[in-house]
Amino acid sequence: MIPAARESAASAKGLLESARRSVALLLIVVRSDARRPASWIALVAAAAAAVTLPGIADAMVVARAIVCGGLAAAAAVGSLAVADAALGTAAVWWVARCAWPVVGVVAGAVAVGGVAAVTMIAAALLTTLAHAVATRRGAAPAEATGVAIALAATAAGAATWAADAGIAAASAGASWLVLAIVAMAVSGVRYPDPLASAVSLTVRDRAVGGSTLTRLAMATTLAAMVICYFLVAERAAWYAAVAVGWFIALAVPAATIGPGAAGAANRGLLLRSAAGAPRLPGTLPHALGAIATHAAILGWPAGVAAVVRGPAAAEPWGPLVAVLMLATLAAATAVSVWMVSKCRATGDTSLALIAAWLIAVVMILSRAGGFS
Repeated sequence: MIPAARESAASAKGLLESARRSVALLLIVVRSDARRPASWIALVAAAAAAVTLPGIADAMVVARAIVCGGLAAAAAVGSLAVADAALGTAAVWWVARCAWPVVGVVAGAVAVGGVAAVTMIAAALLTTLAHAVATRRGAAPAEATGVAIALAATAAGAATWAADAGIAAASAGASWLVLAIVAMAVSGVRYPDPLASAVSLTVRDRAVGGSTLTRLAMATTLAAMVICYFLVAERAAWYAAVAVGWFIALAVPAATIGPGAAGAANRGLLLRSAAGAPRLPGTLPHALGAIATHAAILGWPAGVAAVVRGPAAAEPWGPLVAVLMLATLAAATAVSVWMVSKCRATGDTSLALIAAWLIAVVMILSRAGGFS
């Protein structure tokens, strides 16, 4: 009896010591992240969205809250890459990053509250979880962020089909779970050598359809073109939603955070030794190229539909509208990346700024009643 009691006491003492160390590390990480502009941008954007989105129980409110919560979490997490760290240490980092948008939502909910705040917190937590799992599987920061944003966007799309908030939340959760399993099965590419990481990511990014997510985006936009413009014309607006969602998930992370810190030193050596301005990940030429490439990949099906449909392409939510929306989004993203680059800020800051003005667009549409 006595040895068993001593063993139990020792186990409890070990757990308490582990918890104390985790809390101490969490405080250190939070203080460190307080120096990141991206953390504060994510907090303010989440708080503004929580205040602006209506607190009523409505399916469209749920969808918009999912988008805002997912974008705020992606902005806060940024290029965090702790794939090789111990699981407990890595978990503390993700919790610390996710805390920024959650605190922002809570601060906004004090004034407003309602279903939007709860949904935003759930979306932020799930987006961070998706990023964490993809990263632990070896995905580069841009790919992990793309997976997380794509899951949030798909969950928001599923919610819009629902009749009320309860069904919307259930539909969003079910679609998120199913797609999360699929995404985790296909994501994650490890580059053990940093120089191989720098070169391989450059070659892969230059190839059209060079990643699983890109190929999935191409397939879904083609299917959306056929369905939305020819089979079910009354759903034409959905093509624009699919293309814009994929652009945010693919082009924005690729143009801002790229491979993150992986192989950064070797990429710097390549930049200093190569002639001209090579399009290595993390450089402005690469970022602008990624934006243009993804816009072309996602926009050409609408362009083909516009040619086939002729004058009808200019109708409300017709193919030309989708092309114009993608072109405007690509231009705004390129300008944001260029401005941040000129200010010598980090890719995390660039991602956070773009996420912030995307959240602002969602809030404006919410107030104006767009996409309802």
